[in-house]
Amino acid sequence: MNRTPVVAKSSAHADDERLADAVRQVSAVRGRGLRRSVLVGSGLFAAVVVVFGLSLSFGDMVMPIGKVVATLFGGGDGGSQFVVLELRLPRALLAILVGVAFGLSGAVFQTVLRNPLASPDLIGISAGASAVAVTAALL
Repeated sequence: MNRTPVVAKSSAHADDERLADAVRQVSAVRGRGLRRSVLVGSGLFAAVVVVFGLSLSFGDMVMPIGKVVATLFGGGDGGSQFVVLELRLPRALLAILVGVAFGLSGAVFQTVLRNPLASPDLIGISAGASAVAVTAALL
C-alpha cells in the first residue's frame, strides 16, 4: 500500500494563502479602477478634440470641417487660412492651455492643503472676486 503522507498546513502557509487572496482581490479592484480611468480619460480627450474642431469651424464665417482640415494641412484659400490659422487656432489653443492650467492649479491647491474637497472659498478667492466686481461697478 502506497500512501501519501498527510502534511498539516502550518499557520504561516494559511497566512500566505490569505495574503495571496487579498492581493488578487485588490488587483481586481484596481484593474476596474484603471479601466474606468482610461475610459473616462479617453472620453474627455475625444470631447476636447470635437469641441476644438467645432471651435475652428464655427464663428462669424462658418466653414465646413473639411475645409478647416484642408487649411490646417496647407490647403485652402487666403481667406480661410487667415481665419483659421491667424484668428481661430491661436484662440482655441490658448483655451486648451488655460483649461489645463486651471486643472493643474486646482490639483496643486488640493494637494498642498491635503483636502480633496478644497474650494476657492478657503483662501478668499470668492471674496476677492466680489471686491473686484464691486470696485469695477463703482468706477
